[in-house]
Order: sequence, then structure tokens, then C-alpha cells
Amino acid sequence: MVTFRTRIPAETSAPGERAEDAAIVAPWRRALSRTAILAAASYVGLVTMVIVGILPGGSGSLPAEYLELAAARRSPLAYRTAIGFDVASWLTFGGFLVMAAGTYVRREPVRSTIVAALGVGMSIGLLGACLRLAGTAELGDRLLDAAARDRTAILVSFIDQQRLVNVSFAAGGLLMGTAFVVVAGLFRRTAGLPRAVPVLFVLGGSLGLAKSVLQLATGTDVGPVALLGVLRSPWGSSCSPEG
Repeated sequence: MVTFRTRIPAETSAPGERAEDAAIVAPWRRALSRTAILAAASYVGLVTMVIVGILPGGSGSLPAEYLELAAARRSPLAYRTAIGFDVASWLTFGGFLVMAAGTYVRREPVRSTIVAALGVGMSIGLLGACLRLAGTAELGDRLLDAAARDRTAILVSFIDQQRLVNVSFAAGGLLMGTAFVVVAGLFRRTAGLPRAVPVLFVLGGSLGLAKSVLQLATGTDVGPVALLGVLRSPWGSSCSPEG
């Protein structure tokens, strides 16, 4: 019994409150771990669907920057599934940050409040994902039966929408990257947690910040769809162009 108690990570600075705080924090910890699993699964699902459902057909007769629109036109179900995972990723990563804030709020109230605010604020990226899901899918449907005169207007609308989506993603990514760096500081002071965990969060947060700054500076999407689009050429070359 004595050995078990000495191994419980201290969640507060007051030794007399350990049992009470452990009971309060335990549900938050369970929610935190489950949300982390859901976030990882959502992101893996997104990348998988991009590779399987979006990239193989390439952009067809359209320029490379219309890869998403071509995918929404060619395989609407696969595209909606992929972007559905994108929506889920923003939701679950934001939820993870809120759960992390709840887990550490009694121990690190200031940092936890910052993490919670950043987690809620990054929902602006969710707006971009929802716009992608509804807007690009709708434009893809319209492009399928559009006359030649209307195709130009649809392509212009897609580019305008992508600019708004990219800004939303960049803003959300800035907040999420900052939150990851702050969370790494919380995890670093947690007894029993592998040292690699906070290091990975610092690395992920730093890369996210750099990606978001680049996205804001250039206006270019550097997310999974765009980055994996580099692989489009060898696959797309074997596919017949789309009319």
C-alpha cells in the first residue's frame, strides 16, 4: 500500500489534497487518453482516404491546383469521407486540448486556462474544414454537369473558397501549434510520463507553427491533401483525362 501511494503522481502542491485531487482528475485523464486516440485515428483516417480516394485519379484534365475539386467531382463519396475525417480531426484535437486543460487546471491553472482558450479558438480551423466539406463537394457536383461557359465561374469560385479555407486552417494551426508547445510544458512535469512525449509535442507544435506561418505568407495549402499531392504525377499519368 505504501509503495502504491508513493508512485501516484502528485496532482497538486498540497499533500493533504492528493486523494481528493486524484479522484477529481481521474475522469479528465480517462477523457484525455480517449480523445487522444480519437484524434490520432481521425488524422490517420484523413491521410489514408487522401491516399486511397483522392490521389489515384489525379486532377484529370484540370490543372494540379484543382486536385480536390476533381476528386469531389470524380469520387464524391470518397472525397466527403476524407474531408469528414478532416472535420473530425479538428474536433478531436480541440477536444484533446480542452481535456488536457481540465486535467491540469488544479496544478497549473494559468497554463491550463491558456491551453483551453487556444483549444476553443482553434475551432476556426473547423470552420474551414466544414466549408471544404460542403463547398467543394457542391462545386464538384455542379462541375459534373456544367456547360463550358459555367465551368470557368465554378473554377474561380473554387479558388476563392480555397483562399478562405487556407486562411482558416492557418489561423487554427497557429493556435493549435502554440497550444501543443504549452501542453508539452505540462506533460514535462508529469511524473511517470515518458520523456519523449513532451519532446514530440514540442516538435509537432513547432512544425505546426512553421506550417501555419508559411500558409499565411504564401496563401498555399500545405496540409495532407496538398503535400501528398506531390505523389499525384506517377498515379495520375496512367489515368484517362476527365472531360
